[in-house]
Amino acid sequence: MAKENEKKDVFINIEAIASKITRFFEKNSKVLYYVVGVIAVLVAGYFGVKYLYIAPQEKEASVEIFYAQRYFEADSLNTALNGDGQHLGFIDIIDQYSLTKQANLAKYYAGISYLKLGQYQDAIDMLSAFSTSEPLAYILSHQALGDAYLELGEFDKAIATYLKGGKKYDDDYFSPAILFRAGIVSDNIKSYDKALEIFKTIREKYPQSQEAREMDKYIAKCEAALR
Repeated sequence: MAKENEKKDVFINIEAIASKITRFFEKNSKVLYYVVGVIAVLVAGYFGVKYLYIAPQEKEASVEIFYAQRYFEADSLNTALNGDGQHLGFIDIIDQYSLTKQANLAKYYAGISYLKLGQYQDAIDMLSAFSTSEPLAYILSHQALGDAYLELGEFDKAIATYLKGGKKYDDDYFSPAILFRAGIVSDNIKSYDKALEIFKTIREKYPQSQEAREMDKYIAKCEAALR
């Protein structure tokens, strides 16, 4: 008998909950329809922008950046940056195709171009805006960014940038190279403790690297300076 009463109570509670839910929907139906409508519009807008706007833009930008990259490879850096009159350069690709992957890639190329041209602040602006999850591109972009800071005499920023580029991903060739840059700059500004730490990291973490072969010399120099 007790079990039957418990079952009745459960059914009563379920009915009560169902009734409350029904009343809620009846009372707020307009709001709910509005919310669902807004969500539907947002979803439709997202896919519309992605497939009807960004996809064609990606295709156009891919054509334009191809020509800019060719000028870059030929070391015609001003033309690579500004275009040849028929095809856009990196700067206009960034401006006109700002939502595309090609525009992001153009920031990297523009940054390297400015660095080679000695326009270091422009290089910093472009390379700082470039984003990537590809390890090699990440390391190389931070190496170039660090070089630009170094040229402007911003040594602490250069060191921090080199370290950021060298520590996020492990690459047996490029990571020790960019860390070595950080160590050398630290040594040159007489930050021997930091330089020592970096040089020891290279020796211990990348023992097969070319940089590691000379680390004993640099470590000994820093240890002597700290005595």
